[in-house]
Amino acid sequence: MREDSSFQERFTEMLDGADEAVSPWLGDPTHIARLRVYRNNVVTAWADTIVKSYPAVERLVGTDFMRGAAIAFARAYPPQSPVLSLYGDGFPAFLEGFAPAASLPYLPDIARLDRAWTEAFFAANAPPLEAQQISILSDEEIGRMAPGLHPSVQILESQWNAWEIWKANREDGEIATIELKEAPTASVIWWSPDGIADRALSPSELSFLKAVDKGFSFGNALEAQQPEALASFSEALAGGMFSGSLNT
Repeated sequence: MREDSSFQERFTEMLDGADEAVSPWLGDPTHIARLRVYRNNVVTAWADTIVKSYPAVERLVGTDFMRGAAIAFARAYPPQSPVLSLYGDGFPAFLEGFAPAASLPYLPDIARLDRAWTEAFFAANAPPLEAQQISILSDEEIGRMAPGLHPSVQILESQWNAWEIWKANREDGEIATIELKEAPTASVIWWSPDGIADRALSPSELSFLKAVDKGFSFGNALEAQQPEALASFSEALAGGMFSGSLNT
């Protein structure tokens, strides 16, 4: 009697396209045709998840292009978990080597922003640091705090005006004409008190948030970026970008 684990391994190979992998378990060769239909349905379901997870990419390239890319990705990288909510984290990197997208070098960064939205949405439900929590602390005590960023915070850097393009294509409505620009930019996406939020980051804001993310204290992170980072600190605190930890 064959081990179940062996069948499962061969079944996975069948889903990858190797019809003969499960033939020893089939009494009727015509069942292969039925399995092909099943495989196509499964791959289609995986691809549907990718399409839904990358709406800005789909809007930029069109549904036919997007579905073709999603199916190619799903066949090459089937999900490793039965829960598909977070499936497709490798899709942005996949687009970098996807020949039909070669003329759209900014597309992987648009996909990364779509993915960042998903990651922020499904991030751990942790409380953010609130202004009232530190209102009784001295400036020195606040300066020693190193809570890090909230788990939902996603920082994206690009060599294109990716956030501007992504923002214009993320939601329904008439699409504004955006001129593609090749220049270093950065943006942040996170779970704010009002839901998923996003905005562009100035170079000083980027440096400040990256320093906090690396474990720097507020004092050290601010000192490196004075005076611009003071406004960044206030906005990030109000927006819920810091972890609720009160380590000092």
